[in-house]
Amino acid sequence: MKLDLLIFFKLIENESYVVIKPSNKLPDYDVGSDIDVFCYFTDKIVEKISAFLSEYLDSSSTIAIIDNPTKTHVDFMVNNEIHFRFDLYKQLPIYRNISLKPAFFSSVIESASVISVTEDNRVASIKVPSKTDDLILRYVEYHEYYAARPDKIKHVEYIQQKIVGNEIEQVKMLDKLHYYTAFPKVAYRKKTLKDRLVEKRDYYQSNLGKMKHLYATVGLRALICKITEKIRK
Repeated sequence: MKLDLLIFFKLIENESYVVIKPSNKLPDYDVGSDIDVFCYFTDKIVEKISAFLSEYLDSSSTIAIIDNPTKTHVDFMVNNEIHFRFDLYKQLPIYRNISLKPAFFSSVIESASVISVTEDNRVASIKVPSKTDDLILRYVEYHEYYAARPDKIKHVEYIQQKIVGNEIEQVKMLDKLHYYTAFPKVAYRKKTLKDRLVEKRDYYQSNLGKMKHLYATVGLRALICKITEKIRK
């Protein structure tokens, strides 16, 4: 059994949403996979997902909804395993390595493009990010996760492919990326008395070590000459 996602996309065609990085397989999918959706009115879409999924319920399946302040999961469970998940974002994901202005969330939704998908001679529309926003999201994901997930280099390769193929307005993309992003600032912390004392201790210990080394290698006379030169400077 598989979900007929064409029906789902027709149910939400009048809602404000975008599917982030949609799979080329849509409306087909792999069991256990998910779709990420940015949307304004999460509750309305949850209701429509629940109504859609209820048509598939039987003794082996359930609908699980997990809601939190930033996003909602709606899982269609079969034999206690996730068959398909809808990830509904109420705001931008939290990024630690790059700062993305909150307003980018609504910009992505408002600038959405529409693509058509077909199955068995039936057609449905899916709202997806514009080409510019899609590449910005891919760049952000690469920058955020590359250290832990080197496979995210695929996003940079994808961006390069689009640039080389002249499929995007490069200046427009870079301008928007610059406007909405910033790298987190390193927080300044005023040095405490303890910090300053530790620095001085380390400084004097370092100099003492150097003097011991000079004494052992060149003798007392040369050491005194070096110290005298240092003082005169």
